Amino acid sequence: MTQISFSITQDKADQMTWEEMEALLDGNIARARRVMARFLVDEKEQPVEFDEAMKTLGNLKMSEIKDAVNMFAEAMKKSAVNPTSASK
Repeated sequence: MTQISFSITQDKADQMTWEEMEALLDGNIARARRVMARFLVDEKEQPVEFDEAMKTLGNLKMSEIKDAVNMFAEAMKKSAVNPTSASK
């Protein structure tokens, strides 16, 4: 598998828009890819430039997509983002 890693800090998660959260929750993989690309990091944990991240994700094989989505979901969990408990 292509080396894929995501870094989602609480601060970066807090900057997500409503539209981006919808993209993750509605099951549209094309929209979700644009959100995931924002959080892709290289082997040194440095952010990957958006266009390059889109290309990297776009080149994943079908067998790799599920793993990448699962890694992203795990990174979201670690950032303690809970979209159903917003109370502000």
